Amino acid sequence: IPLFLSLLREDNLTLKQRTTVVLANLSGSAAGHNAIISCAGAIPLLLSLLREDACYLNPASTILFDNLSRADDRHNAIISCEGTIPLILSMLREDNPTLKQHTTTVLAKLALTEAGREAIISCESAIPLFLSLLREDNLTLKQNTTEALAHLSTPAAGREAIISCESAIPLFLS
Repeated sequence: IPLFLSLLREDNLTLKQRTTVVLANLSGSAAGHNAIISCAGAIPLLLSLLREDACYLNPASTILFDNLSRADDRHNAIISCEGTIPLILSMLREDNPTLKQHTTTVLAKLALTEAGREAIISCESAIPLFLSLLREDNLTLKQNTTEALAHLSTPAAGREAIISCESAIPLFLS
């Protein structure tokens, strides 16, 4: 894993993309997941991938974070506190249905923790963005989005943020 992480520091987009795919695949297993999480500096380095403006890098990075966000509260809190939420939310604006599905899955998993919920709710664009996704013709995306909103609606701040959007309640009732 440290070797793969070192390859992500190279200034070569193709190498970064392929290495990210390898890490995304490895992170799908418990052993791979734990090996990645336990490497010093792994999370900040992986977050830097989300900041890259590369259409081929972001889907693999999001799948990687999807796999990593399936861990316990400690791991979710690490990811949430590292400033990931605004970056992941920005991916919901992409015109890529698969990327949106993976992104909403990550956000739903992060919303399971208090730190994740607070980080998502604190982003002003989060709730309106989630509501806009419910209008898309993609059942998996709608399911992932409603899962995230269900988690976000558990604290009072989340309920208030959802209710304050004028279109929220009619959207859920339609």
